Amino acid sequence: MRRRSRRRPFGQATTETMIMMMFLLLMIFGLVHMSILAATKYMVNFAAFSAARTIMVRGDDAAGLQFWAYTAASGVIDNIRWWTEAWRNLPDLPITTGDEEGRHGVYVVYRVPFGLPIFNAVPAGGFRMIGFSPYQVQPDIEEKGDNAE
Repeated sequence: MRRRSRRRPFGQATTETMIMMMFLLLMIFGLVHMSILAATKYMVNFAAFSAARTIMVRGDDAAGLQFWAYTAASGVIDNIRWWTEAWRNLPDLPITTGDEEGRHGVYVVYRVPFGLPIFNAVPAGGFRMIGFSPYQVQPDIEEKGDNAE
């Protein structure tokens, strides 16, 4: 009799492990997801930088701005594969220019399908990640010395 009363209840460790594993897995997958979002934000900023660099090299031509800036930005963002459809793995049109904190630059917008089944307030296209890169187009520089052809 005495021996039976000292036995521990069966299944207690299993139940505690399962409860703790839910929180542990939630933290691990949440950390991985947030890391992927941070990498995507860096890529969107790099796409904005590429578009701004293209504008600086080719000149501030309003007609060619959209084509060349979009081509440069889509070349970077094409490496991100959030969506199954290829056309959704491109930046939103148009790529716009504007001012932020007194600097003129390029805005690139990319939609990330984060949290759509979880959050009801997310628009149908997902979260918008906005990258900004300032640029300055210099006037024509006289070619002389090492710059001359």
